[in-house]
Amino acid sequence: MVRPRLLMGGILAVSGIMALLAAAQMPTTSPKTPGKNPTSDIEMVEKLNSTRKQYQLNLEQLRQQYLNMGDIEKAKWAEDELKQYHRMMKYAYRLDIDVPVPTLQAKQNIPEANDLFREAMKYKDKGFGNEYLDNQRRAELLFQRLLDKYPESDKIGETAYQLGDIYEKYRPSVQYQRGALYFERSYQ
Repeated sequence: MVRPRLLMGGILAVSGIMALLAAAQMPTTSPKTPGKNPTSDIEMVEKLNSTRKQYQLNLEQLRQQYLNMGDIEKAKWAEDELKQYHRMMKYAYRLDIDVPVPTLQAKQNIPEANDLFREAMKYKDKGFGNEYLDNQRRAELLFQRLLDKYPESDKIGETAYQLGDIYEKYRPSVQYQRGALYFERSYQ
């Protein structure tokens, strides 16, 4: 039996996230100005991605602040909201923004990138049910961080392959096109 209070809290958290993301996407000017071409969705998708990163960062900072203050209950709230945020399906509306460019080159062995890769592999494909989903998201985040922070690492090919594998069996909705592009980047 689902507890109404728990269900309502989850619904409110998701609706709050959606409201935040919707507010971040609201255009400040009319998108259809006579005599001008309609604007591309690139700016809106980049803004959405930026808002997502900022939201995650704010939750992480809030959690740390509450831990530093000794307020364990509020730190747990922030941690729970962060966990729900990571479980939520986040679509890559523009694969050309999400997937790294094919011109990246693995040039050097970077110990920090190697550590991130090993850490991600500890989580990938481990567990069952929600634990599996959480571990896949952890691995995804670590692999994405590696690509963002260390684009010249000799681990970028293997990282792209692992991300392709994650997206190929992504839950709740498989992302074949996204996975295929990551597989392609791993080869390139």
